[in-house]
Amino acid sequence: MIADVAIHNKGEENPHAHIMLTTRNVTPDGFGLKNTDWNKKDVFVEWRKGWTRLIIVCLSKKDLRSVRPPLVCGAGHRLRTQLHLGFEATKLEKRGIHTRRGDINRERQQRNQERAAQKTQKKKQNPYRN
Repeated sequence: MIADVAIHNKGEENPHAHIMLTTRNVTPDGFGLKNTDWNKKDVFVEWRKGWTRLIIVCLSKKDLRSVRPPLVCGAGHRLRTQLHLGFEATKLEKRGIHTRRGDINRERQQRNQERAAQKTQKKKQNPYRN
């Protein structure tokens, strides 16, 4: 499989990535047949869990707690991802005008911070628990 990754990061302005994957096996002779197994939901869910674990490890090594959290944070603790604001809503939010999507993101960010704090508190109470 080949992945094409485009990372968009304009400072604090909505950093995100687009990841495109091949639908064909890559063989020594080039591209092979389509691999429809990659389209199955359970495969996607497993890949997402693996990607989430990798992100958590990388962020914790860099101590980047302010970065928007992934969908699942260790041990199945579900966190809410933020919505893409889009150009117009981003412009309004920068001017201090609240938008519906901005409000949703603020609520999700608050909830994720509360859940992260609860998890930290549990670790302090039992530091030997993973």
